[in-house]
Amino acid sequence: MRGLGLVLLVVCLAQTVHAQQFGVIETTPLDPVAPSEPSATGDPNDPLGGDQVLGGAVLPRRGGGIELEGNVRVVEQAPAPVTNIAVERGVTADLRGLDKISGEVVDMQLAAGQSALLGRLEVTLQECRYPRDNPAGDAYAFLEIGEPERAERLFRGWMFASSPALSAMDHPRYDVWVIRCNRS
Repeated sequence: MRGLGLVLLVVCLAQTVHAQQFGVIETTPLDPVAPSEPSATGDPNDPLGGDQVLGGAVLPRRGGGIELEGNVRVVEQAPAPVTNIAVERGVTADLRGLDKISGEVVDMQLAAGQSALLGRLEVTLQECRYPRDNPAGDAYAFLEIGEPERAERLFRGWMFASSPALSAMDHPRYDVWVIRCNRS
């Protein structure tokens, strides 16, 4: 036990010497906010409402920034603008299914309202859309995937060809993703 304590002491001393080679970083702590201090422009009982008060400085909730202690800048980025993309409806969609155990890959071409079997799963395409300006760039398909023998729905929603993991079906054996929408 005494040997283990000696080893720990040597390791701690070695880390201290190593840290001193790079100098000491000093920070100036900010004054804590008193719990009774209300927010600058909000309900004192609502901790998330209005601006925040930090060490006597007011931090705005959105946009801009404020200087604190002369060397720290708190900045909150404005949200990205939402852009609408013009889309067209596709006649059919190309989907790909994978049996993770056997490694079998199945390509399916479905029209809206049509279904196909992937092992024990039934894949139904409700709708397929693509960007009007870039038909080959992306595809969005609304799919319903389930196990007919159990009457269980595993997935219902939009899948995106450019981001398959964004809205994916979670199944231990099968995987399905969108390849493209077809105009004809």
